[in-house]
Amino acid sequence: YTQHAAVAAAAGAMQAVDIVLKHWAKNNGYEAVFALVRPPGHHCFDLPHGSCHLNNVAAAAEWALKQYGSGGGGGTGKGVCVQRIAIVDIDYHHGNGTQEHFYERGDVYTISMHAGWEGVYPQELDEHTHTQ
Repeated sequence: YTQHAAVAAAAGAMQAVDIVLKHWAKNNGYEAVFALVRPPGHHCFDLPHGSCHLNNVAAAAEWALKQYGSGGGGGTGKGVCVQRIAIVDIDYHHGNGTQEHFYERGDVYTISMHAGWEGVYPQELDEHTHTQ
């Protein structure tokens, strides 16, 4: 059931992108959508980590750039063109997977506001990530 839940959560985050950007393009107004999805995704990068099987917010950001970015022809063709995305992660744990996914890219900026490191997952520093 975990894989089904993870896929549904990522799809829900991607659908939230569509709802906001299609409405914005249609009405030239801003709308907000809050996608409360579980399981969380911000620890997942190459493989599942910390109960995260798919990175929901990374999937949503990639979807927004692909469908509504300049690489996707402007997405809707109605004036929406996503060029940059900021992700603000306010979870208790560091969003290391999201940070790692976008670390060397200039089109997505990640901010993770989390507790200190001592005794908090992911406390181990991995030589393959940019977690500090």
